[in-house]
Amino acid sequence: MKENPIEQVITVQEPSLEFAKQTETEGETLNDIIKYHYGEFLEWVFSRERDYQYVRRCVKGLQEVMLNYDIHSPIDLDVLKDKSKYLTIGLRLFLRFLEERKFIGTVLGFPIGSWLRHLKIKKSGSVEYYPTDETVVKWLKAISQKWDSKTLNLARFLLATGLRFTHSYKCLAMLNELEIIREGSVSRIPLRFLETSTKKVYQAFLPTRLAQILEPLDNNIMDVSYKERLNPRKWVPKVDIRMSAKFTRKWFINKALDCGVDPMSLRFIIGHATGGILEVHYLENVKRATREYKKVVKEIEKVIFSV
Repeated sequence: MKENPIEQVITVQEPSLEFAKQTETEGETLNDIIKYHYGEFLEWVFSRERDYQYVRRCVKGLQEVMLNYDIHSPIDLDVLKDKSKYLTIGLRLFLRFLEERKFIGTVLGFPIGSWLRHLKIKKSGSVEYYPTDETVVKWLKAISQKWDSKTLNLARFLLATGLRFTHSYKCLAMLNELEIIREGSVSRIPLRFLETSTKKVYQAFLPTRLAQILEPLDNNIMDVSYKERLNPRKWVPKVDIRMSAKFTRKWFINKALDCGVDPMSLRFIIGHATGGILEVHYLENVKRATREYKKVVKEIEKVIFSV
């Protein structure tokens, strides 16, 4: 008989009915909210993650936080900086669960984005790097001087959408086959080639000003070549600008959060739409994301059209 991974995770005492009534929507600590949703969280996380050993470590990390730390606000999470990474990953998974399953965007009066900013996962041997607007402008200028307008607009598209390079390249390569929906200053492109049986269509959100000048990429230039065109350190001669396609997503996310974009909508904008979602919820996500994107569109235009 196949073992049930949920049963192998150490259990936490079930909250009382009185406790449940107090923490159904709010609690005094993050620990309260974790306890209230704990059972449903376990079912959710084991149903979506296939690596059970990895999930068990994350869940046990979440339990350690729940039992040994009192978390009242995002700044309280800083105590976890030097602890096991699984404590941080477990908390990040739980916050994602609140967003995707419970449609909760605020915890204890703080947006989920505020909690996530205090849950950085340090990768061994790597340094967190977030490009500034000044670096991005230098990067775009260098690309405009070295390559054609299609390459420049690919760079702009990456910055404006927050999508991964693979999806962005395919979108612009297939541009003639895709529909561009314009709604005032914001446009969106349904990326139907990414649709699966469990996931609704991605939407690429971008400024209408950029959508109006996009052209299909040359089909005789491979994606690898375009990616190298976007990395000045690969050129001959090399240009010492620390910027490439892999940093555009980070820049977009930071810019969106700085402009007050709702973290739940931001996840949808950058391609984290949930699978198995009802049609009415999906359409509402599209409408909400379009409204939220308007908060950042002018700031994006200011940077990407400075060249």
